[in-house]
Amino acid sequence: GAGGAATASALLGDMVRGGLRLPRPAPAAAVAAADRRALRWVVAVTGRCTEDDFLARTLGRAGIAAESVVRGDGEVYVRTAPHPWARIDLATRMLESSGCAPVVARLEMERD
Repeated sequence: GAGGAATASALLGDMVRGGLRLPRPAPAAAVAAADRRALRWVVAVTGRCTEDDFLARTLGRAGIAAESVVRGDGEVYVRTAPHPWARIDLATRMLESSGCAPVVARLEMERD
């Protein structure tokens, strides 16, 4: 009857039964706005990708000018002239398709 065991059992059954659960809504996708500003970047590679100016040549093929190149122990770092991210992304994909694992950072320099 009303408020009896059968009702409580029915409610409990409805709560724990998995077959009637509603699907969770998909999380809202965050949309980032493309930053089209021309910025300076540091692109670094290690290992075999440091040989024979490979990094500078690959960046050049992607249309990226290098302002400076620094060589370390098994590492090469290139500071680029200002370029938009789309150009850097292209170069990164080119490096990755060659078996390199480039590291990219945006470079912000203080102006005096």
